[in-house]
Amino acid sequence: MGTTIIIAILFLIAIGAFAVAVRSGRQARLAERRGAQSVYEKKADTSFWAWCVSAVVGFVAVLSLVLSSITLVSTKNIGVVTTFGRPSQFLDNGLHLTAPWQEVTELDGAIQTDNHIDEGDKKTAIDARLGNNSTARVDSTVVWRLKPEAAPSLFQDYRGFDAIRDNLVTREFTAAINDVLAGYNPLTQVGEGDGAINGKLATMVLDKLKAKVGNRIEVIGVNIPVIHFDDRTQQSINNLQTEIANTKIALQRQKTAEAEAEANRILSQSVSHDPNVLVSKCLDLVREKGGSPAGCWPGSAGAVVAIPGQK
Repeated sequence: MGTTIIIAILFLIAIGAFAVAVRSGRQARLAERRGAQSVYEKKADTSFWAWCVSAVVGFVAVLSLVLSSITLVSTKNIGVVTTFGRPSQFLDNGLHLTAPWQEVTELDGAIQTDNHIDEGDKKTAIDARLGNNSTARVDSTVVWRLKPEAAPSLFQDYRGFDAIRDNLVTREFTAAINDVLAGYNPLTQVGEGDGAINGKLATMVLDKLKAKVGNRIEVIGVNIPVIHFDDRTQQSINNLQTEIANTKIALQRQKTAEAEAEANRILSQSVSHDPNVLVSKCLDLVREKGGSPAGCWPGSAGAVVAIPGQK
């Protein structure tokens, strides 16, 4: 707006100088016809300098008008055109022509990655209340960007990019996480694994966030790598995981015992039909653990038996 006022003043000066030049020129010609040489010279001199001022100031005014009408929007930015303080349209990156009384404010149109994590001195994870009425801090990431066609309305509502991030994206992202995790009880899903559970929760948060921000923000993705449970909940999860592990061990032992019993039953039936089966089993054990195979034959009573190929 200040530039527009300056250009207007320059044009007024140029027009005023032009008017003075024209009037002084007429007066000089009139004085020349009357023979008033001194008046003629004075008016002619005034007319000349008025023409010079009008030309120079007019050129500067026109040049300023042209330059002020050219706008360059930076790469990956979105230009919001405001006319007398009211957002009216958006501009893509590149050169554009605008009216001198219009201003262009740039908003970041690149993909944004907002990390909300607890790491070292950085404590930006999102607090949430879970379905078992416990609390947790959620490490999370949201990837988003502005939709160009929504830039004017966003600028009108929030007046800047940082305000859009803080008061729209982050606020609604926090609300979406709390909405989803309010139905999540970690004590009932211990056996599924953190990766699978967090992936499902992230998908639900993504859908919820898209619904909250509407068509003004493009939400590209949500990731929930870690959920930091409170001490009481984490201890309960650890105890449940220990019990699950013990149950798996007990089930495996049961399967092993059943398999050994079945093997013994089959071996017993085989021996009753063919005693050489027991001899073969004994020889297998001798090969595995070492020792003399002499006692593997019924009636050997520990006597040394010559085995072909043995020395």
